[in-house]
Amino acid sequence: MYRAVLRTLVGAIVALGLAVGLTGPLATAQAAPTAPTAASAAAAPDCTAEQAALDQAKADKRTTKQKLRKAKKALRKAKRALRAAKAQHRTAKVTKLQKKVKRLKKKVRRLKAQLRARRAAVAAAQADLDACLASDPDTTTDSPIQELCDNGVPQEVCDALGEEAGGTPDDVTIDELCTAVPEAQPLCDAFAGGTPDPSALEDALTTVLTALGLEDLLGGDPPTVQTLCDNGIPQEVCDGLAGAGGGGLPEDMSLDALCTAVPEAQPLCDAFAGGTPDPTDLLDVVTTVLTALGLEDLLGGDPPTVQTLCDNGIPQEVCDGLAGAGGGGLPEDMSLDALCTAVPEAQPLCDAFAGGTPDPSTLTDAVTTVLTALGLQDLFGGGDLPPVQTLCDNGIPQEVCDGLAGLASGSPAPEDLSLDAFCTQVPEAQPLCDAFAGGTPNPLTLLAVVTGVLTDLGLEDLLGGGLPFPRQVA
Repeated sequence: MYRAVLRTLVGAIVALGLAVGLTGPLATAQAAPTAPTAASAAAAPDCTAEQAALDQAKADKRTTKQKLRKAKKALRKAKRALRAAKAQHRTAKVTKLQKKVKRLKKKVRRLKAQLRARRAAVAAAQADLDACLASDPDTTTDSPIQELCDNGVPQEVCDALGEEAGGTPDDVTIDELCTAVPEAQPLCDAFAGGTPDPSALEDALTTVLTALGLEDLLGGDPPTVQTLCDNGIPQEVCDGLAGAGGGGLPEDMSLDALCTAVPEAQPLCDAFAGGTPDPTDLLDVVTTVLTALGLEDLLGGDPPTVQTLCDNGIPQEVCDGLAGAGGGGLPEDMSLDALCTAVPEAQPLCDAFAGGTPDPSTLTDAVTTVLTALGLQDLFGGGDLPPVQTLCDNGIPQEVCDGLAGLASGSPAPEDLSLDAFCTQVPEAQPLCDAFAGGTPNPLTLLAVVTGVLTDLGLEDLLGGGLPFPRQVA
């Protein structure tokens, strides 16, 4: 694409740190041959460390992106298996898969945050490299046109420019090009005060290539708004962005025109600066732009259903009960909006999801409030696992059960708080739920698990010194 390749050209020139001398006619330049390319390289700043850091940051970003794709794929597979298990009423498998889905969602969230950090690291490394390359080397020697194409510019561009100057790109310097071809003077003017900034250099190159009738050498049309939807973004997004940019069809509006009319869309133009971005990056950028414009609803996705609660750790019987309160039917077939319309007491749930899926603690609080208002609080007590008090009925000191229950929303009594609900609200307690998944564990196993959980929570003092029950002899 036109501007994308232009930016590649700009990057190549800036990376070379070219500085073109403009004093002296062509005869003088021919009488005193230019220094070899090696001389320019010797005088250029040494940015080896910065380049290595950028390469490593990009490698880390690619690795994290691959891990995220795999985690998302595993999550989709687990969700499909969970829906199938629910349809077959396989309670044990549903419980197991719910835990797996929850674990994978946490992994996806963690990897997304890591990917954002990796992108920031790449941007920082690129800035360091750019700063290094922009440092002023002690050289005013010309570089052959061919050096541009040795660093990524299409070869036909260098061949054509060399031909315009009456030679070959290996023999003609940029300074000699400007002397022989007056239309190329804006390129040399751009270097008159040192290496120009990318925007100024891009403008100069556009002017030169257009004046020489060589713009076709860079090929391709600039991306339009429709390009987004040709790469997997929903069509309504392109229609909406075209409307925000002044109306008209998305295929008739270039991204440049959109970014000029709507500054909030600039991340899209930045994303396409190096060519079409990969789908994951494109979706992230589109989401950012739509959010900035207040158009995030265009990306849509299905609205949350009652079943979404239980896909995020709430016991299944809660979703079944709420669907029944909303008029019956399956929880996956009833949207939260429909539930809140039919049952006004459920409004806190819709409020909790207004900004996206809430965190487990906020979700648990909203569910507890709604169930209490509906007189269905017993649904949140049971689950498949026993109450927290069971720990202390099996030899753990009572202060441990009281302390753990105090961590839950509303600080219920340990006998009124199921391990299911507790692990949902306090993820660090998951080893306890895992230990009870197959029945009550033996005392030594239980003590080891409780000790680990309390340590993770910073509550190890609750166990005090020594064992709460006699050691068992093997």
